[in-house]
Amino acid sequence: MDGKATAGARATSETEYSHLVGTSSGGHDVATCLYFDQLRADVTVGDLLDLAEHWFAQSGFRPRVLLVRHAGSSRRPRPSMRTLREAASGRKAIEVIQTLQIFPKGRTTIDDTWRPAVYFAVSMSRPTAAFLSINAALDPGAVLAALQQGDAALGAHASYAFSFPARFSPLGYFWGISVQPAGRGVGVWGKRESGRLAHWRDNTSIGIQDGHGRHWYSTSGGYVRDAYPLMLLSAAHIERTAGTVSLRKAIEQGTLGSIVPAGGKFVWSIPREKLVEAQALLDDNEISLSGRRLECSRKSKH
Repeated sequence: MDGKATAGARATSETEYSHLVGTSSGGHDVATCLYFDQLRADVTVGDLLDLAEHWFAQSGFRPRVLLVRHAGSSRRPRPSMRTLREAASGRKAIEVIQTLQIFPKGRTTIDDTWRPAVYFAVSMSRPTAAFLSINAALDPGAVLAALQQGDAALGAHASYAFSFPARFSPLGYFWGISVQPAGRGVGVWGKRESGRLAHWRDNTSIGIQDGHGRHWYSTSGGYVRDAYPLMLLSAAHIERTAGTVSLRKAIEQGTLGSIVPAGGKFVWSIPREKLVEAQALLDDNEISLSGRRLECSRKSKH
């Protein structure tokens, strides 16, 4: 069965992916999510805090609760935004923190989904990434502007915007944790989606032995985490081979949305009804790390 037929078969049986779009959440609240994949190595702690404060202010909240895992093994008191900024003034984030999570005042971790109104998180360990979740459906133009602003500030190799059913916890998705509310018929998050999370973690965090070293797969090599409604990609992505043509050509030939240059990157906008087909295209050509089994050892095609 060729790639197009395979995609068609998937589309008829799986019309939505709950971790990509919000309509399968049964009308419940969804979160607008921005994901910045593989950050610039010299991004500073100040860069991260400036961006977080801006996004919280835009949403009408103040960042009040910080959970920080510092680089190294020393235990330190939980900092405020001000004390963290003062202690790490001008320093590279990768030298100071392993992980950073910022919540508004009154966050809750009591229920099984952790649904703060605004959530900002950063991982400076493999894979490096930053994430924003806002429990609101934002205007598409505002989403694109925020995605490009964050991408420019963080120097990400790829950035994605998508909506996510709040009950499945955007926090869990960012950290690669499968969160499915028990006994609630709101959307579908089954073995397939849990398996995709596992594939992504294997490729980015575990890697594969390559000679005397270990090789990890990342966005700088032309990979992406998954297919999302709005993707900001580099030339290394759109020039990957998909079948017998470049990814960009395959997108245009398959009418899988628009792909246009923007500030040195390329914006790929995927219509909702084309998400399944776009995901199949990325999976079948081993471009998506969520669809790529770690055992696959074929050399990537650029």
